[in-house]
Amino acid sequence: MKGYKFVAGENAIFVSEESGKIEKGMKLRVEVISVKYMEIEKEFQALANLNGDFLGPI
Repeated sequence: MKGYKFVAGENAIFVSEESGKIEKGMKLRVEVISVKYMEIEKEFQALANLNGDFLGPI
């Protein structure tokens, strides 16, 4: 992700000086580009974008 640095560890996170951090369980505001349903896993996968005004961690 452009502008974010990955920090590995037990609870891996992405850190940005501008937008703060992104970690598992956080709420994000994103622009959804594409969505598909994976029948075998019975789940949805989304391709999303964080670049833009008012996007990122809430």
